[in-house]
Amino acid sequence: MAVSIIAFDIPGSDIVKNYGNDHKLTRAVRKFLVSSGTEKKDEVITAVGTALGAIHPHTFGTDYSGLPLQSISARKVGRRRWIVDAQYFYPF
Repeated sequence: MAVSIIAFDIPGSDIVKNYGNDHKLTRAVRKFLVSSGTEKKDEVITAVGTALGAIHPHTFGTDYSGLPLQSISARKVGRRRWIVDAQYFYPF
């Protein structure tokens, strides 16, 4: 079934930048409203993960390429609607 992202960076999305010298402390959470013809959570997570890619789309400095995607979760919020959370951070 088709999965499409209806809205990007809905309320609750957040970026926490480290203003010190260590950019590896920067974290981001992106929230999406997703429409899906499937009721299977794993299919929604896989489709959104493929659409997003492995790196956060914004750059936070010139010394690194971006935050890597670490986890994706989804919860059903209505008929054929999901809220998907993507968490980006550097693993330690």
